Amino acid sequence: MTIGQYFKSRWSCVHHPRAVLFALVGLLVCGFHIDVSASEPAADDSFTKQELIEHFIGTAFGAEYFESFSDDADAGTLKRWEKPLRVLTIASQEDGKVLFEKLNEISKLTGVQWRPIGLESPETFNYLVAIADRNELREVLTGLAKRRQHVRQFVDLIFKGFYEKARFICLGWVEFNQKTELYFAFVLVESPAPSGLPGPVVSVADCLEEELAQSMGLANDFPNKPGTVFSDDPLQVQRQLTEIDKAALRLLYHPKLQAGMTESEVRRTLDRILED
Repeated sequence: MTIGQYFKSRWSCVHHPRAVLFALVGLLVCGFHIDVSASEPAADDSFTKQELIEHFIGTAFGAEYFESFSDDADAGTLKRWEKPLRVLTIASQEDGKVLFEKLNEISKLTGVQWRPIGLESPETFNYLVAIADRNELREVLTGLAKRRQHVRQFVDLIFKGFYEKARFICLGWVEFNQKTELYFAFVLVESPAPSGLPGPVVSVADCLEEELAQSMGLANDFPNKPGTVFSDDPLQVQRQLTEIDKAALRLLYHPKLQAGMTESEVRRTLDRILED
């Protein structure tokens, strides 16, 4: 069964009212030129309690690109998974191995369990990762758009001027319910990664590192911040989660936090957690 046949035979059309898009910004903007030859700097592993709180708030609230498919009130609430991930993978054996390693790393940090789901499985996936060439990624997006209303709106938008001009496809999408619990996500990564692009070399593994982390609920990027993978700085060469990034992921799934909490509630709770 192909992925196209899967979408035609298995999914019913369901309305999903809230969604967030995020992407690896520097590689997706058409015509964006970067001229950097620096190697990845050593990240500073030391940070204060207040720095960690601000880092968490900055990544957990809002979204890197837009939340135009969600209610305004949703932007100010915490989002995270409350159920295990059932992961459908479309990838080569080599890329799939990298993905599973990254998923295991994320699972260790967050405590969120995951397991693979095959095309022939009687269960429906809630997390899709496609690592493929641009044509197959288009087929995946088209299949998703036929079954999910807001994905269709998003696809209509990006196909009109974004997708074909993008230098490298690397993006993620999450959906959440009225309690702002995440319940569906997809990550699309172009493979092989284009060669010859100006600026820092970015691999499929680099893309997965950020997109998987953001799909767990830290969907926002800082405008220009060194020492973190969550940065929109087009000159950044930091492509691996730093210690403060990992600490933020651990905090996101601390039992004293829960989906739907406001920023003020989260701040008070983090203050108590980090005092313990």
